[in-house]
Amino acid sequence: LAAWPWCDAPQGVTPVSQLRYASAMRSSSIVALPLLLTMGCGLKKLAPEGPVLTPWQVDQQFAAPGHAKVTYLGKPRVPGPVLPLQVWGVAYELDLVLATDNPAYDMHEYSTVRGKDGLMWIAKDASGGTLEQTIVTSLDDPWAWFPEIPVRRSGTGLQVTDNSEGDRLDLSFAYTSMQGDAIEAHFKGSTPSSLQRKRNGSVMCHSRGGLYAAIDLPMRSFGRGSRISYDGTPTPLRKVLGVVPMEMSLFQVQGGLASGVMSLESPGDGSMTSTWTLPGDHDVSRAWTVESHGGVVIATQASGNRRLRYTWQDHEGALELVEMAVVQPGREYKVASVQFEPALVDVRRPFTGTVSSNMVIAVNGVPGMSVGTVEARWQDDRAATVLRVKPEAPWWTRDRHMLGTLTWTETGVDATWEMLGFDPDQPLDPSSPEVRFCGESELRSR
Repeated sequence: LAAWPWCDAPQGVTPVSQLRYASAMRSSSIVALPLLLTMGCGLKKLAPEGPVLTPWQVDQQFAAPGHAKVTYLGKPRVPGPVLPLQVWGVAYELDLVLATDNPAYDMHEYSTVRGKDGLMWIAKDASGGTLEQTIVTSLDDPWAWFPEIPVRRSGTGLQVTDNSEGDRLDLSFAYTSMQGDAIEAHFKGSTPSSLQRKRNGSVMCHSRGGLYAAIDLPMRSFGRGSRISYDGTPTPLRKVLGVVPMEMSLFQVQGGLASGVMSLESPGDGSMTSTWTLPGDHDVSRAWTVESHGGVVIATQASGNRRLRYTWQDHEGALELVEMAVVQPGREYKVASVQFEPALVDVRRPFTGTVSSNMVIAVNGVPGMSVGTVEARWQDDRAATVLRVKPEAPWWTRDRHMLGTLTWTETGVDATWEMLGFDPDQPLDPSSPEVRFCGESELRSR
């Protein structure tokens, strides 16, 4: 879900300086990476940045959310709480990145995720051109794994051979991708060990059709001597600055909002059931628990690999959302948290006008990684609530506008969340970084 942009021949970098840089990078890759990301091809615009809000600013704005500024016109359409938006988050214990010259693939990632039964490896392949990611696992039911994330996945099997010793990584992976290629990859390098000063990482146009993502990249390192083959044919790794092979080890945590289709039953008796429809028409149902304490309502859905938690404040019978969060086993901090100020309007009740809330996303306990607004309006003729998610910062989130439609049933809701790309109500600015790096097709279509 994360991507790193690289150029083969940036302007202003001579072959001599490339070789000097390559030598420096080999001897001190952690120190060299920030330098790399400021050289040529506008890479300065693609480098990780700091949070867009300081912890003090987040605390001042979101610690005590006010009530929604709204006039309600009627009672709730359903008895229990509902999910107006879908939060998601994944913490990778280790993420290995390889990029090759094969035009069918933009990137390969091999990642470990901790669950109730320990660590599990997955393979993530980003297609060339579309940048859509797919996942290959060894799970009997891969759709049950993080069903809130709308990514195509397969359980055809991932063979992992680990010959690592200490902090030296030596891992091999063999599997059949969802494009049908037999892939064998071998990663060699070291585990990341240096904490990065700036760690707000860019998704760089990956997964634009499915996810609004913020990424914490606390540590990273270059590999050394990795290789990959497709159907038995070795393929060179893509090279940074035309010199250094693209092979990296990362620690990263991701989270934000997901698109998708979900139906939810919320009868108001302390239970709730959600059914996600994943790509390929795979339905996954999960039971929730709903508890109320002192004017606060909390809905939780727990599985072996993560726990989703939504928190509402009860304001005179209106359930107004203040936070959505994801927690994983063994993690000190929330994997992802989305907070609202003022609290998000009770979407179950008819109301007047367009109601807006500010939004902030924290990842891996780091506050202020992304900000935006959420607008909600009631459509009485459709018995539906419509939400618009408008990311504002950092710049690489601005192509992740979303539209949510909640259509009410007798005891629940049918929800659809779709990605809109850039703000459809605003003209594209060809000079802005988000359009220059991710908006070529939109410029042509508009």
